[in-house]
Amino acid sequence: MRKIITGLRLLLYCGKLLCAYVVSLPLRLLSKYQNIWLLSERGDDGRDNGIRFFSYLNGRGVQARCYFVIRKRSKDYAAASEAGKVVETDSWKHFVLFALAKVRISTHPWGGDIPCAELFHALKLHRIIRKKTVFLQHGITKDHQPGLSFPAIMPDIFVCGALPEYHYIKDAFGH
Repeated sequence: MRKIITGLRLLLYCGKLLCAYVVSLPLRLLSKYQNIWLLSERGDDGRDNGIRFFSYLNGRGVQARCYFVIRKRSKDYAAASEAGKVVETDSWKHFVLFALAKVRISTHPWGGDIPCAELFHALKLHRIIRKKTVFLQHGITKDHQPGLSFPAIMPDIFVCGALPEYHYIKDAFGH
């Protein structure tokens, strides 16, 4: 029974993602949907460098439409709303904006900006659906973490806080 439920969940997810990509096709013709950036932390919070960077971008007149992905029931939702446009995690709008997005920026390697991220990665869709990805990690990576190795994650930009960290990330994780 559990396998059937899991199979149905995966099928529904794929259907919803496919529909979002179909709906996004005509929207791409409109200028307001041509440069979407999704920012996030885990998708249920907004109190670290993800929300700070979102606030920074919105205060600088960036030529992109930036959305912060966060759950409505999060205690950080109100603060994120004050910083700019927000989208409810895993909502239909989130799926469509994900389909439209040019750039994904997240403080977590699996991306809180991805709708139903655990299903997305379980289906290995990250290998098929490629977008400009920025891993805006928090803190300094000093210990070995296999989940940060290439090709487990393949960000276009892996933000490092210092030159020694850059060398460590490059040498130890293959980025």
